[in-house]
Amino acid sequence: MKLVLSLVVFASGHAIQVFDGVFAPPTCEALNVAANARGLGHALYTRSLGPRTALEHAFESFLSEVDDDSPHVEYWSRQEWKHIEAHADVDEALAAGGGPLRYPRHAHVLYLDVGSRVRGPTCVWEAGRGEDGRPPRFAGAMTVVPAVAGRVLRFDGSLQHAVPRPADVWLAPFVISQSGPPEDFGRSVVLFNCWPEAEAPPHEVQPDEPAAGVDAASIYRAAPRAQWRPADLSHGPPPASSGGRAATMKLWLLGERERRGSVERTLPLRVDADAVLAALQEGEECTRLDPC
Repeated sequence: MKLVLSLVVFASGHAIQVFDGVFAPPTCEALNVAANARGLGHALYTRSLGPRTALEHAFESFLSEVDDDSPHVEYWSRQEWKHIEAHADVDEALAAGGGPLRYPRHAHVLYLDVGSRVRGPTCVWEAGRGEDGRPPRFAGAMTVVPAVAGRVLRFDGSLQHAVPRPADVWLAPFVISQSGPPEDFGRSVVLFNCWPEAEAPPHEVQPDEPAAGVDAASIYRAAPRAQWRPADLSHGPPPASSGGRAATMKLWLLGERERRGSVERTLPLRVDADAVLAALQEGEECTRLDPC
């Protein structure tokens, strides 16, 4: 069964939204240039001061369209398809100093440029519910969101997420290196998190340098909301009746023990291997897979 949805609301109350066509191809190209020029470091956009860079104009226009009034936006970018271990974004400096794990309100991935050989989806896990009512990590469904230029993934900032490279790395008995022209494996994305407390932006994150010649009417703005297309979403087969190939998926976890929520660096998850591999290697359509 194939559903066309813009919003997946889980029983836990968390949400994942995937929109296509948010940024037109010329806008993606311009934002890709800006993202490459600024490098990889974190930066802070305080919305009350107004946008001062190309990326900040993109954030402001997008957040205005989705009626998000968060006062602070933390952002950074990546140009390479990298293996990103499973984690939830936190106030990094606060956590490093021994403070509590503080999560953003919403997390986002803006996909700008995707190489022809990239199968590097962002995978997001529903929190699920334990017997004591607490949300155990990775107990719920996994939504697999392929990297598509112009697409924006928006989800609850406390949810665990990861990016596999190669796509089958969590199921493969050993990793086979991938070779070819760098542009074939490029995965240019901008990550931006919304923080709700006006008086408490993420610690030690500084504003970016203002860019000359950037204005609100520029090419960097998102398309109007009415022009966005909700991403296609398919549901994987029910685990009990799929008849698929059962396997144990080895998921790598990011960070120190408290952040991982586990002594071990990896977490074994029972999955329908065929359904998971098909979802991870899909080029455009999103897939929601229920846990086994």
